[in-house]
Amino acid sequence: MKKLTLSLLVLLSANSFAQDINTQALKACSMIENDFKRLVCYDQIIAGKSIDISTAKTPVMVEQSKAINKEEKFGLEHKNISANSDSEQIALVKKVKKAPHGELVITLANGQVWRQIGTDNFRVKADNEVTIMRGALNSFLLKKMGSNKTIRVKRVK
Repeated sequence: MKKLTLSLLVLLSANSFAQDINTQALKACSMIENDFKRLVCYDQIIAGKSIDISTAKTPVMVEQSKAINKEEKFGLEHKNISANSDSEQIALVKKVKKAPHGELVITLANGQVWRQIGTDNFRVKADNEVTIMRGALNSFLLKKMGSNKTIRVKRVK
């Protein structure tokens, strides 16, 4: 009986130690559009501090030492967080070679190197014009001009 009353007493006293959360301040934080500032606002409310969003610092992104234009960034979004590029690119094929497992490795005139994912049959040779476009789930498709067939590719460099 003593254990039951003791545990009941502990459960009832836990509410007395809890702080009251300002629901109006929480609603004010939910109106903030910037994710980082909204999180800082919530943290300040939980810590019992006053809300001051203007002093919140945004995280510093690592800057690239060299400025890269859109053509150089295309297909490298997974390697560079701040890259935003167009949905397709047209280029001229400079060189085509086969990888050990039969995939094509295509070098474009602009210096980009793309590797075929899979071993589907696809005919492309030097001086062909190709279009590289975005596919589903951050993938890329390569299509030869004048053809409807596409292959899935990834950028090597």
